[in-house]
Amino acid sequence: MSPRCPRESCKGTGPTSSAPSCGRQPERTGPGTPHHREGATLSPAPPHDAYSRGNPTLRFLEEFGWGDLVSLGRLTPLTLPWLVGGRLDALQRRLARDSLALLRHRRGQRVLDACCGRGYAAAALAGSGCTAVGLDVLPAQISQARQRFGQGARLGFAVADVRAPPARVEGIDLGDASFDRIHCLEAAFHFGPPGRSAFLMEGFRLLRPGGRLVLVDITWRGEDPHRIDRVDPARLVRDTWQFDEFEPRTRYPRLARRAGFTVHKVLDWSNTVTRPWGQAAALLGRIAATPLGRAALRARRPGLGDLTLEEWRHLADVARAHHAVASSVSYTALVLDKPV
Repeated sequence: MSPRCPRESCKGTGPTSSAPSCGRQPERTGPGTPHHREGATLSPAPPHDAYSRGNPTLRFLEEFGWGDLVSLGRLTPLTLPWLVGGRLDALQRRLARDSLALLRHRRGQRVLDACCGRGYAAAALAGSGCTAVGLDVLPAQISQARQRFGQGARLGFAVADVRAPPARVEGIDLGDASFDRIHCLEAAFHFGPPGRSAFLMEGFRLLRPGGRLVLVDITWRGEDPHRIDRVDPARLVRDTWQFDEFEPRTRYPRLARRAGFTVHKVLDWSNTVTRPWGQAAALLGRIAATPLGRAALRARRPGLGDLTLEEWRHLADVARAHHAVASSVSYTALVLDKPV
């Protein structure tokens, strides 16, 4: 998560798009009609600061395994040793595999990984025989994706805003009905309410009839997302990951149907994602607040030695704030199908 900005927005092997934003929603004329065309402006802005080394929370997480992925991870009794061993990357890969499995993709299909970040999921899709396109709004993430996984006939990455993609970007076709599957893992909370609606509309447009969109996101448990002001009063969580509010879980299916989708499945993964991560954040907050705890963490991960005392204190405050927010959110996987 990050301070007032949309999350890493795309990865790909073909077309990328750079889209503008605007808080106003234009009139919709039918399923899949995009809310925003090129030249429009969608707010909020991309979360550059959230995913840079200037964010001490990100630097801390990278020392414990964040790399190919910059998302939470899935924690089960079988994966608990990975958390204890500081292998956050293994937990993230488990989450990505579970998310990709919902696509039911097949060899030869063309798949868009929307908000691809550093490219892991797009590369996994290409490795399974698909033609994968990874789009992200952050140039630094696309640069890392290309460095980590390369680019070729089956795998392409480009900078684009998936809320309002162009028809073509860097030689990648983003025209109507150009994809069989679309995947978006833990990124849409950055988009803002109009942006999430616009993304669903664009997803419907980009999919071929019979196609599928898998959208996995952190969602608000209640109906009023503005109540996050009560659990994050100092904006420590929101300013760390640059976003303003989460979409209420009950509202997501309605937005999807309005865009034209059939809601195939809505899964609640809170017990294996947000709940245990909230508990881990509470523990981290206690450890990072004491000299002995900080020394133990530095001994475990020498790369943390460059954190200043002020940054350590901020990290402890941010961890406690994440624990507070975790009790009010869910982790939701939506499986959305475009009718034939």
